[in-house]
Amino acid sequence: MQNFPPPVSVFHTLPGETPTSAPDLSSPMRFLLWHLRQQAPVIASATLVGILWQLPLTVGPWLVGRAVDR
Repeated sequence: MQNFPPPVSVFHTLPGETPTSAPDLSSPMRFLLWHLRQQAPVIASATLVGILWQLPLTVGPWLVGRAVDR
């Protein structure tokens, strides 16, 4: 960990995109938070897909329980 954070001279962006902000390299936690902020849309969509994926697995047993109770 003596070379943390690694020296980064260029941040690659696709043509037409604005360059990303320079990372906060003051501590490992700040660097990690910078990465998480860069991936916020991906994290939000993955969370939504995960919730939608698990929803049938929780509603199914609940519906069967209600049917048995009636």
